[in-house]
Amino acid sequence: QSTWGRLLSMIARSLTRALRSAAIAAPARVNAARAVRFAGGAAASQPAAKAKGSSIGRALGISALVIVGGGGVGAYMYSKRLRENRSVTADEFMASQQDAIRVALASRDKLLSQEIKLYGYSACPFFNKVRAFLQYNRIPFSEVEVEPLFKSEIKGVAFTKLPQLTVGDSVRLVDSDYIIDYLSPLYPEIASGPEVLVWRTWVVEELVRLVVVSINRSMLDAVAGFAYIDQFQAIPWYNKLFLKVVGAPVMYLVARNVTRPRLRKIGYTDAQLDSDASLYEQVEKWVAAVGDRPFHGGAKPDLADLAVYGVIEAMAGHPVYDRLLSETSVRPWLERLKASMPPPERPRVAQ
Repeated sequence: QSTWGRLLSMIARSLTRALRSAAIAAPARVNAARAVRFAGGAAASQPAAKAKGSSIGRALGISALVIVGGGGVGAYMYSKRLRENRSVTADEFMASQQDAIRVALASRDKLLSQEIKLYGYSACPFFNKVRAFLQYNRIPFSEVEVEPLFKSEIKGVAFTKLPQLTVGDSVRLVDSDYIIDYLSPLYPEIASGPEVLVWRTWVVEELVRLVVVSINRSMLDAVAGFAYIDQFQAIPWYNKLFLKVVGAPVMYLVARNVTRPRLRKIGYTDAQLDSDASLYEQVEKWVAAVGDRPFHGGAKPDLADLAVYGVIEAMAGHPVYDRLLSETSVRPWLERLKASMPPPERPRVAQ
């Protein structure tokens, strides 16, 4: 177990013991108060009532401490990640690998002869964009769930943003669009082109950002929203605890200080961003572009189809996902694309 896992385990055990003590103490004191009251000692019941309130107060205090502490750590992590992300760009990181990339991606057979690992977060839309491309093209790969605090799985890698894809021992592709751009020439049967590029850009600049804003509209929304990660078996329990207590404040800060300003720059107003209506409108715009065809790419999905699919499926199990399917007409397209995916294989998660 990692250092982060052991640390969180200690914190969780301490919190569990404190909450369990409060939970056990409260009913006992309530029963004592009832006994006194039934015995006719109304005046004597006041200390028991106060004790009950005290135990509940302690439990609430612990909960508040966890949330406030998580928010403080989240703010620190947010500023730390911003500094890390600015230190090396994807272009700079990839520039030094061009010779190795040409060898590793010389042909489809060459690609498939090497071990491929996808690093990232299971619930990340960018991670799922790459996953959708790999799965649709039946490219064998292992998933490496990265712990969000120390990112020990990519320790020593100058570029720290995720997802990342390693091919063999010498190539590490970064940035979801770059990864797909490097791999897609080996699969020319998947349509690309100017119109597809427009929609792929729309996915990054509007769809993903509207999803982030919808899920993290308030701190409470962000905290509640992270409950859906429980369905991802690839995420260790201590990562889930971190994401709920610390990750939620980070995402709230990202949505408020990064995502919303970027959407305002391209014309969205705060009033539009305060409801899911803009998200629904943009998804309907995509459905209209697909039209009467099975997919945007026609009889088969193109790169835009796979990108939109990956982003939407990243939300599966989240209330925003359920509302999106009920409030828009995207479901038939989504189900067709899901049916076009190869049968799911047994999950293979690299440790």
